[in-house]
Amino acid sequence: MTGLYWRQVEIPTHTCSREELGLDPSEAGSAFYPIKEKSLVEVNTHQKKMQCFNTEDMTISGNFHSVSADIIQVKLKKCFKKDYCKSDKEIEEFFRFKFLLLFNN
Repeated sequence: MTGLYWRQVEIPTHTCSREELGLDPSEAGSAFYPIKEKSLVEVNTHQKKMQCFNTEDMTISGNFHSVSADIIQVKLKKCFKKDYCKSDKEIEEFFRFKFLLLFNN
């Protein structure tokens, strides 16, 4: 008999470097395909706000029909009941007019 095993692991992030994003053409080591010309200004403007995963943490395999699979989900969880959490009003105000952009290969 087989059972369903589900595990969630938080993968640490860091601010994406210009090198990782491929914004410094003199540097080798971009983690992404080349950025399209029409997106360069936006990526360059927001580079310091972008979060990247370490490449060794990014493994994907299988699918929903596989016996075993590695799937990545991106979740934003609202902070609550911690000393460092902002009030609901402050959190809602922070996220107002914000966008979530996902860059992937």
